[in-house]
Amino acid sequence: MNPTFYLVLALTAVLASNACGAVVDIDGNTIFHESYYVLPVIRGRGGGLTLAGRGGELCPLDIVQESSELDEGIPVKFSNWRLKVAFVPESQNLNIETDIGATICVQSTYWRVGEFDHERKQYFVVAGPKPEGFGQDSLKSFFKIEKSGDLGAYKFVFCPRTCDAGSPKCSDVGIFVDELGVRRLALSDEPFLVIYGRHDHKRRQAHSRHERIGEIIRGGAYRVFPVRNYWDHNRGGGLSFASHGRNQCPLDVVQAPSMYDDGVAVKFSNWRSGLNFAPEAENLNIEMAIADTLACINSNYWRIDYDSGRVMAGPKPEEYIRRRWFLPDTEI
Repeated sequence: MNPTFYLVLALTAVLASNACGAVVDIDGNTIFHESYYVLPVIRGRGGGLTLAGRGGELCPLDIVQESSELDEGIPVKFSNWRLKVAFVPESQNLNIETDIGATICVQSTYWRVGEFDHERKQYFVVAGPKPEGFGQDSLKSFFKIEKSGDLGAYKFVFCPRTCDAGSPKCSDVGIFVDELGVRRLALSDEPFLVIYGRHDHKRRQAHSRHERIGEIIRGGAYRVFPVRNYWDHNRGGGLSFASHGRNQCPLDVVQAPSMYDDGVAVKFSNWRSGLNFAPEAENLNIEMAIADTLACINSNYWRIDYDSGRVMAGPKPEEYIRRRWFLPDTEI
């Protein structure tokens, strides 16, 4: 083949890279076709992104933010940008898919801007079908990733294409807190500033809810899930942390509202029998297996607040203190 052709091809790739920079993750690595968590830049205002119904309904699904900053949520994948580069480009229309195998609503999980919600006066970002081509309906599923500020942050931008002449009017994607306290993605004048964390498949699989069924619990971290019948899907997910009322600290131990959220793993320790496995019907300590609580400077051991009956995160027990011991049973 003509060497001049290769030179032109190489120059085209360089120009494309310069014209549209590559989106990078929190480690500074270029984002390609893998799955990534979408995480807030500002701490103390929720966690990653997940799926949830609206107005107390189970289906259809919207794109929402986890209430706890310790929950990474569900990762996403980027696809279908027109620029012929392997990396995810900045400021180019692309599709975003919540990367989950299946949902109870039997629907695809590509992001799109839904119809105007007259009750809440918002355009929400919802889960919808895979965009096919560039028809008018599919154009509701294209978003841009743009840099925002000096914090290494990004924002999502929606620029609807219409039949009208001229450039489209773009809107940032922000957070709308609804009447139930759910943090929903919606078109907004105030952008939701985010960073991207690569999805570690091996780490996630090691804590899968199907990984250790039937095996004896010894050392290590385990996720705690609700027992549910096949037809009873709306019982929430794993365990996590959340603030109580208007006080940011201390943190309560709570259940993640979304069934798709595995929550934070726990560790069991300090039972008196001397066995090398976690025994039934013996007092023991329970610790949330996370390095720190981010917003609150305290340890992650479970303890009871006798005044309210809440299970809270507290310091490591140094002696036999009744309110920090729990009795696992075969039925809770």
